[in-house]
Amino acid sequence: MRKMPATYRYMIDEFLTPSFHFSISEYEVSRFHDLHGHEFFEMEIVLSGKGTQILNGESSQLVQGSVYLLTPVDFHTIIPVPGFPLRLINLKFTEEWLDEELRLFLFRQPNRLIVRCEGEHWVNIEKECRRLLAESTASRIGKRQAIRATLDRLLVDLLRMIRRMLDLH
Repeated sequence: MRKMPATYRYMIDEFLTPSFHFSISEYEVSRFHDLHGHEFFEMEIVLSGKGTQILNGESSQLVQGSVYLLTPVDFHTIIPVPGFPLRLINLKFTEEWLDEELRLFLFRQPNRLIVRCEGEHWVNIEKECRRLLAESTASRIGKRQAIRATLDRLLVDLLRMIRRMLDLH
């Protein structure tokens, strides 16, 4: 019997500073990413490009405005469309960044944590991500508090958008 390769799980110490456990970056995905999971939360915002994500066995299209959150129990793969690389803002963080009530809301969601933002919602999501990028690279008073507050707003907005989508269907 042929053995399937083990699904890779990215660990906290591979990506996150031990004393901070938060990172944000902007990068491009132009090749297939094998199925993998994370020991931490990962949120990605698609700035441009086209592709497909397979999250826990369910496929969804990725286009500008797609926003998704992966929990430590999720596994996914990303497949960009050739010639249309995905430009992403990527956030990685541990649950220590989450308010307990917000963490419970996230894990109680019956559906995948993925939405497509347009118009004012898209403008606000991108603006909050840019603020997180700026806060994470600066050494200013209140850095941790500003990141936590902005992350909380992003996640609450994501939950509200998902709720609106469910109410419409």
